[in-house]
Amino acid sequence: AYASGSHAEGYGTRANGSYSHAEGFLTTGSGEYSHAEGSGSVSHGIASHAGGIYTIASGSGQTAIGHYNLRNNNFSLFVIGDGTGSLDSERSDIVRVNPGATPGTGTVEITGSLIITNGAIGIRQKQYIAPKSNISSTTPNVIGQFSWVPTDYTGLTSITVRAIMSTDVS
Repeated sequence: AYASGSHAEGYGTRANGSYSHAEGFLTTGSGEYSHAEGSGSVSHGIASHAGGIYTIASGSGQTAIGHYNLRNNNFSLFVIGDGTGSLDSERSDIVRVNPGATPGTGTVEITGSLIITNGAIGIRQKQYIAPKSNISSTTPNVIGQFSWVPTDYTGLTSITVRAIMSTDVS
């Protein structure tokens, strides 16, 4: 442990950042308030966490787990590495959670396949419709559309479609 309030335990661990923590085998906590654990993991970013085998948390507030994730990713909030070696060509990310420009607009990237067993996936989408000037009419207005292709749902026993509509009429 080399910095104020830092703590290192294990073999060859280094806690260089103030109030950082490194544990395991050859791990390094170099960012302030960071934590590195496992084998060869490094937490560079402020308040970052790296765990697993040779993972690197480069960004502030970032968590990197798994093994051999990509280098120099300082923008993702959460990373799961699935690489096989320390060379750049052997490093890979299977999952990345990235922030958006505004809260609630981030993305989840899955670079491999997503396999769902015994479950379902729910997809929610907000659709905003411009207000109409004539809301007193009794003529129905189409405000959205749902379409599906039956062959896309072969083998399913049911399909549920929910629509929520609210109005603010003053």
